[in-house]
Amino acid sequence: QQHPPRPRRSHRGPGRYCIGPGPMSSSTMGGTRRRRRSSDTVAGDGVDSGSWDGADAESGTFHSLFGLQPSEALIEDFACAISRSILLQGRMYITQDHVLFHSSIFGHRTLVTLHFRQISGVRKVTHALINPGIEVATVEGERHSFASFFFRDYTYKMIKELWRIHH
Repeated sequence: QQHPPRPRRSHRGPGRYCIGPGPMSSSTMGGTRRRRRSSDTVAGDGVDSGSWDGADAESGTFHSLFGLQPSEALIEDFACAISRSILLQGRMYITQDHVLFHSSIFGHRTLVTLHFRQISGVRKVTHALINPGIEVATVEGERHSFASFFFRDYTYKMIKELWRIHH
């Protein structure tokens, strides 16, 4: 019996791999990586593959969920939590102009939309002595604290670099 050729592995960021040949971009799904094809719905391109892990089906596309222009491209998304009275698990989305967060826990929906021009600072923090997080401060004096990242340093560097580009 002849075995099919093994797929090649290509490195995609800190400690993450996508399996298989060909053009791809990847997205995090609960800390794991999956192959994303150009036909997947990523940035509201109108094609619904039914496998995108972003907003739930009732919310429509990524762009309608946050009220963004269709031209705004999704760069990366991460599983994380926002610190309110409790940690609300959800997803952080990073686009060329925004840091966005969506959570829907027991019918309680939380949406945070921060344009990079609104952000006055970004710093690494730790929640409960062990939970790595990122705090984003705005020019209005608000502080948004995100925690429970699988790759906090990678996320921090991405946000920090995009923030520097906008300032």
